[in-house]
Amino acid sequence: MKSDINVGACFRDSANFWSEWRVDRIYADPLGLPHAIVVNLSDPTERRTIACPTLSDRRRFEPISGARRPWSPPVGASAVDVALAGA
Repeated sequence: MKSDINVGACFRDSANFWSEWRVDRIYADPLGLPHAIVVNLSDPTERRTIACPTLSDRRRFEPISGARRPWSPPVGASAVDVALAGA
């Protein structure tokens, strides 16, 4: 099965705006379904394995062109958003 996900691509978790991930490796499971091993950009010790179709689902993950630095608020973030992110 072909995947449109590439190593180095970055994604933001739709359920957690501050959670950003980079694809570290892609492999196919025994049934041929592609999976991505992703690394949390804020905590490189945290890794997850996610099926590529899930990572491609815009309801779950949003592709981002470049990751923010952990201390940089997103464009348009309010002071409350920034304060809550540091909590």
